[in-house]
Amino acid sequence: MTQVDHGSARPNETGASGGAVAAAAGRSPSRIRLALNVLWVRMRFILVLVGVGLVLVWWDTLTNLYEKWTRPRVAVAATGEEYFCPMHPNIVRDRPDKCPLCGMELSPRKKVEGPLEALPPGVLSRVQLTPYRVTLAGITTEPVAWRSLQRQMQFAGFVEFDETKLARLSNRLPGRSRIERLLVNVTGQPVRAGEPLALVYNVEYGVTVQNLQYARRRGDKQEIERLLQRLKWWGIGVQDVSSLSEGEESHPLVVVRAPLSGHVLRKYILEGDYIEEGARLFDVADPSTVWIESQVPESDAGLVRLGLPIRATTLVFPGRIFTGHLSFIHPHLDAATRTLRVRFDVANPLHELRPGMYATVEVAVPMAEVPGVRDYLEKQAASLAWRTPDPGAGLLPGPLDIMGLIQTASTWSAVARGYVLAVPEDAVVDTGREQIVYREAAPHVYEGVRVQAGPRAEGYVTILDGLHPGERIVVGGAFLVDAESRLQPAAGATYFGASGSHAGHAPQALRATQDRTDLEVEKNLSLLPAADRERARKQRFCPISGSPLGSMGKPVRIRILDETVYLCCDGCREQALAEPDKTWQQVQKFLQGAVPGK
Repeated sequence: MTQVDHGSARPNETGASGGAVAAAAGRSPSRIRLALNVLWVRMRFILVLVGVGLVLVWWDTLTNLYEKWTRPRVAVAATGEEYFCPMHPNIVRDRPDKCPLCGMELSPRKKVEGPLEALPPGVLSRVQLTPYRVTLAGITTEPVAWRSLQRQMQFAGFVEFDETKLARLSNRLPGRSRIERLLVNVTGQPVRAGEPLALVYNVEYGVTVQNLQYARRRGDKQEIERLLQRLKWWGIGVQDVSSLSEGEESHPLVVVRAPLSGHVLRKYILEGDYIEEGARLFDVADPSTVWIESQVPESDAGLVRLGLPIRATTLVFPGRIFTGHLSFIHPHLDAATRTLRVRFDVANPLHELRPGMYATVEVAVPMAEVPGVRDYLEKQAASLAWRTPDPGAGLLPGPLDIMGLIQTASTWSAVARGYVLAVPEDAVVDTGREQIVYREAAPHVYEGVRVQAGPRAEGYVTILDGLHPGERIVVGGAFLVDAESRLQPAAGATYFGASGSHAGHAPQALRATQDRTDLEVEKNLSLLPAADRERARKQRFCPISGSPLGSMGKPVRIRILDETVYLCCDGCREQALAEPDKTWQQVQKFLQGAVPGK
């Protein structure tokens, strides 16, 4: 039996395989390190790209965080939170609750105590918004500029005769006269100045003409002059008197001639009538110029002036424009219609405008000529006069003075040309007591500025005080900025980049809102009788809602436990009467100086 020795072959086999493994083991670490190095380089590149992408995506958030952390803090002490109603900011509680007026859940905000920084004169509030909220609200700004504006007004009126071009012919011959012949026998017939209208027989006229002929034969010049003067007093036409004075053969009848060109407005006689001295014969009108009588509302009465050019249109000629001017302003205002009657003179050479027509008058009044605006421009020009440099001073102005002179010259030029300072209508927030425009004090920071607004024209509002040329104001989204500054004046810290972290912004807005509330409270308290007014001021707050008396209108007076109690509104009456003891205890606390929520 043959035995195979496997042990003799193991050394050689083991040696060969061991060398291969050793060689492979010698080469594998370098390859692994190379692969790891390549992988690390690629990973670093990928990480850099990911980091750059995250920075780009979160750039606004990082910027806001940086501004919040590096911005100086408000030098006041925050003592917890309080809760307020966004719809009724005067409703404030120290715990979560619902508004007693609208039932809305109260919103939290930081309670701020300490000294409040005063706002600059004319600035009512200040609010800062994040770029996201500015974009979301569509807030846009534009600079305040000088503009040439005209106030466009339209008045309705009626066409009437020009009274200065109406004539009435009457019989001026003494005694009885007879209408021998009517040369114009139709009402409305057109006539020319000097054209014969009728032939009238009069005895006195015949005798005077006969005496004139006798005097001419005798050569009595004095008698001739006396008789010719008598004929002129009788209204004999100049043409007829001249023919008699020159000795021509005269017509035995008196010729009645038209005094002006136009048409016969009315005829009072018939052929063959006997008339007395002073009897009416004809009414003649010249329609080459007509009047348009219009009624101007009392609010626009100060804008009209004599000589103001106008454009008139009618329903009969919709494509025609008739021009004229304002010729007369009646001295009295119609108390029933609260309108002022004015008169426009309009040229009518083709006699297209007929009395009785309905007309629409368009008037364009330059804003620089409106009384209030004109006074402001004159005052502005006077205030700029003293800023004009003195040539004899011999001093060269510095850089700031040069910029001031350039601005003064620009303002002077605008005032001289009749320009006015104006902003778009959407930029003005009218609260009823004041007009507010929000000015961009810094990027995304807006200040509510009280302005004195003038008349409106062409979609703009003239600004008489409060703004300067070049300042950027909020045009789009002004009401949203106003709501933000009113409803959440101290809650700005609820988002990054808001006003709560900016020094002084939240207290300033809070102070401006509080000032307006105090004015409203005093106004409503003044509606009470004197005795009730003093008692309400001592009580100060409503025992049901805790609101200041007068913040919701005139306080309501009720009787509880034979005592007089005042409520903020009629909505608290039912609860006060249902719990009289609790209500009276709360009133007693207020009378002793307690404050709601403390």
